Amino acid sequence: MSTEELRALLARLNGDGEALTDTELDSLNAALLARADELLDGDSTPEVITELESIADAKEVAKTLGETRASEKAEAEQKRTDLIARIKASEPVAETEGETVEEPAAEVVEVAEPVAEVIETPVEEPVAVAASTTLRRVNLAAMNAARPRSAAPQPKPDQGMRAKATVFAIEGSSGVRPGDEIPSLETLSELMAERLQRGTRGQEMRLATLKTIYPEERTLREKGSAEDNSAKIEAAFGAQGLVASGGICTPVAVDYTIPVFGASTDRPLRDALPRFGADRGGIRFVAPVSYATPAGSVGIWTAAVDASPGTATKALYTVVCGAEVQVLVDAITMRLKVGNMQGRFSPEQVAEIVQLSLSNAARTAELNLWAKINAASTAVTAGVTGTGAFGATRDLLEQIDRAASAMRYRNRANPKQTFRALFPEFMRGIIRTDMAREIAHDNAGSVNVLAITDQVIDNWFADRGIGATFLMDPLPAVTGTSGYPFQGFAAQAVSALNAWPVSASWNIFPEGAFQFLDGGSLDLGIVRDSTLDGTNDYETFVETFESVAFRSVEALQIVSIINPSGRSGTSA
Repeated sequence: MSTEELRALLARLNGDGEALTDTELDSLNAALLARADELLDGDSTPEVITELESIADAKEVAKTLGETRASEKAEAEQKRTDLIARIKASEPVAETEGETVEEPAAEVVEVAEPVAEVIETPVEEPVAVAASTTLRRVNLAAMNAARPRSAAPQPKPDQGMRAKATVFAIEGSSGVRPGDEIPSLETLSELMAERLQRGTRGQEMRLATLKTIYPEERTLREKGSAEDNSAKIEAAFGAQGLVASGGICTPVAVDYTIPVFGASTDRPLRDALPRFGADRGGIRFVAPVSYATPAGSVGIWTAAVDASPGTATKALYTVVCGAEVQVLVDAITMRLKVGNMQGRFSPEQVAEIVQLSLSNAARTAELNLWAKINAASTAVTAGVTGTGAFGATRDLLEQIDRAASAMRYRNRANPKQTFRALFPEFMRGIIRTDMAREIAHDNAGSVNVLAITDQVIDNWFADRGIGATFLMDPLPAVTGTSGYPFQGFAAQAVSALNAWPVSASWNIFPEGAFQFLDGGSLDLGIVRDSTLDGTNDYETFVETFESVAFRSVEALQIVSIINPSGRSGTSA
C-alpha cells in the first residue's frame, strides 16, 4: 500500500470522508503493522517515536471501530432470529378433522411460582393453562392466539445473555419424571389432563414449577467471591447496576468491593520525554551554548582589505570552557500505615487507599517534573488580553506556529525540526467547545465540528511538526506579569457549573530538549518493627527517584488567553 493510500485511509478512519468498509479496515490494519515493523528495524529517533505513537493511536481507533461493527452485526443477527421465531410462532396450525378445541372449563391450574429466589428479567409471563375434565389434545396455536399479547420487547444489547424461563415437573406422568424439564405447553397440558382424571377434588394441584435459569455470567452467588460478583456486574452493565423487583425475605449477598473512580497512575509527561537511567543519583554535563554565542568567529575578508589590511584583523572568537551543570534526582515518597486486623479482614479498603495513594504519587511526580521544565523555560504571554483575537483553536494554532518558527529561526534549525508541546488536559475540551460553537464554517469541510476526536486534534499539531502531550495534572496559580490562574477545576459548588479557565499555561521546546532521569525505585513492601508491633500495625513504603535535565538552549512557557467563542473572523 502506497503512502498516499495509507494517509487516505487514515483520514477516513478519523471521520474525513466516507466510512471505511470492513475490507478497507482490514487492509489498513495490515498496512499499519507493516509500517510499524519497518520503523522498529531502524533507529529510535524522535520522528520514529512520533510516527509509532500515531500508528498506535490509529490501531486503537481501528480496533474500537471493528469491535463496534462486530457487536452491531451480532445484535442484528439476534434480532433477526427473534423476529423469525415470532413469525413462525404466529403461523396457524391445521386442526385434525373432527377435532375441536373446547373453551376453558372447570378448574384453572396456574404454573406455580418459583420455589427458589428469582431475580426478574424481561421474560414472558407464564401462561395460565386450563384443562377440561376429559382427556383432549390441546391445540398450541389456539392457545397462543387466545392469550394476551404485550408490545413486542425491544432487543437488549446483552440479548445473548438472557435468563431462560424453564418449567420443571413436580409430579411425574406421560413419560416425564419429577424434576424433569417440561419441553412444551402441549406436554404440560397432557400432564395436567392425566392428573385431572386421577381425581382432584379437595386436593391442591402442584404439577410444575417455573424457574428462571441464569447463565453463570449472570449468577451472583452468596458463597462466591465478592470480586467475582462485582466483575460479573461490571462485565454486563459497566457503571449500571442490577435492579430487582418484588419482596426479598432473605439476607442479600454482601459486596465487599469498593469502587475507585479515576485514580489513574498514568504519567503522560514522563512518557513524553526521552528516558535515561541515573543509577548514581544524577548526571553532570556541560551546558550547550546558543547559536549566537560564537557569531563573532565569522567575518568577511575582502580583496580590498587584503591588499591594504592596516590594523584590520579577521574575526575571532575565543573558545572558553562551558558551564558544568549537575542534576540530581528527587525522591517521590509514599508511606501508608495499616492496622494488622484491618489489613487481614478489610483488604478491599486497603487496596482502595493504595490505589488512591499511587495516583496521588503520580500527580506529585508529574507536577514536580513540570515545575522543573517551567523553571528552565522563558516565560512569555500570547493572545489579546481578556478576549483572544479569534476563537481558542485558531489563536492557539497561530501561536504555536509562531513560537516554533521563531525558535527554528533563532537557532537556524532545519525546517523539519520537530517540537514537543505540553498542554493541560482541559485544552482538548476547549478546542472541541470552540469548534462546536463555530458557525461561519460549520461543517463546510470534511471534518465534523461536532465530533472532533483526539486524533483529529493531534493531527492538527502533527501537521505543524509538533508532538502534543496533554497532561492530567493542574499547575497551581501563579501571580505576576506572566501569571495564570489555577490550571484545573475547583470543587463544584451548588451553583453555576464551573467555567473553563480563562488562560492556559503551556510549553514548547525542541524534541529531546528535556530528558527524564530515572533513578529507579525502592519498594520495601511491608515494614514491621517493635513500635508498630506494639500498636498491632504495619507500614508500606515506596519511593521513586527521578528528575529532568535540560539539554538544549531554548524552551518557552507560554501563557495564552483562551476564549472558546467559535470566532473565525474579525467579527463574531
